[in-house]
Amino acid sequence: MSNLAVSAERPLPNAPRVQLSSGASCVPQHYLQYVQTQRSIEQVALDCAFNDSTLIFAGQDSHGLYVQIGLVGFDTYLPVASQSKRKIVYGRKWRIDYNVPTSELVQTIFLAIKKAREHEVRELLKIRFDNHASAPFSTHQDARLIAEQADRLFDVQTPLSLMQFRRQATALMKRSRYDTSPIQILNIEQRFNQQVLVDIHMPGGDTPMLNDTAESSLTLLLPAPSVNALLFALMDALIAKSDRLVSEAFTYQGVARFSHAISVEELAGLSVHTRLADKQAPRSFRHQLKQYNHVTDASRVPNVVTPELAESIRSRLADFGELAGHYPTFTVPPSLT
Repeated sequence: MSNLAVSAERPLPNAPRVQLSSGASCVPQHYLQYVQTQRSIEQVALDCAFNDSTLIFAGQDSHGLYVQIGLVGFDTYLPVASQSKRKIVYGRKWRIDYNVPTSELVQTIFLAIKKAREHEVRELLKIRFDNHASAPFSTHQDARLIAEQADRLFDVQTPLSLMQFRRQATALMKRSRYDTSPIQILNIEQRFNQQVLVDIHMPGGDTPMLNDTAESSLTLLLPAPSVNALLFALMDALIAKSDRLVSEAFTYQGVARFSHAISVEELAGLSVHTRLADKQAPRSFRHQLKQYNHVTDASRVPNVVTPELAESIRSRLADFGELAGHYPTFTVPPSLT
């Protein structure tokens, strides 16, 4: 691990070291104290990589530490041929607590990349509607307007026969595109439980915007023959395809940490091995560890300052009876009560 990252980590006093089956030894991460700084999260960002068009930023502003993803590509709402140059767009800022473990910081960067790409994936599935291209799964849809128009928006289609579904699905895909690629239905098959399997093929477009949407095939599982269910299943599959690509290509310190090639059983064994030290540690250290974890958990307790939200949270918590853990704090100003 790099020196800057190490500077954010410090073993608890008298933390035991664990001897691994490989012959190496370590202080397990749950015996470490963390004080992340701008420099330490910058180093973690440098230790992470995905692809050349995905930039990982780390910084600090008046609200605290954050990581952020930048994507270099084309505007998803304009034809690539009409754009003289690529542009850079930025995802949201992911806030980082000063005491977050480095492993959780790596996971946050991993998730931020997946969500930044999902934003683009959702915009790239387009359907022709009234001679206009629409991206119905875009995250830019107006949530308030959808709530207001909910009575008109919920799908009330009558059940379709398999033949009707086949005709409607084929016609729908002919007016749909994903990242400039046509979408072709290869096969439709209904199972005994009425679920429907749909084999989809996308040959790829001439000018893809994500740069990694090559020719591919997908098999979708629908609960029933419904074109609405088909579109949701297609969107879910496209997001899953993007997420899997990130899992395989994302690296931390040169290792594909989230790759499906990692043996789950070996990983389970490594985790168990480091956790066994808890039972063998001196009682004084176990007490110290418990106190440290208590303080860490307490630092994450939310503070509620408005009477409306305070009343809502209190009412919902009351339904559970007495709870373990840390309750939220309520500091509603007297003038607002």
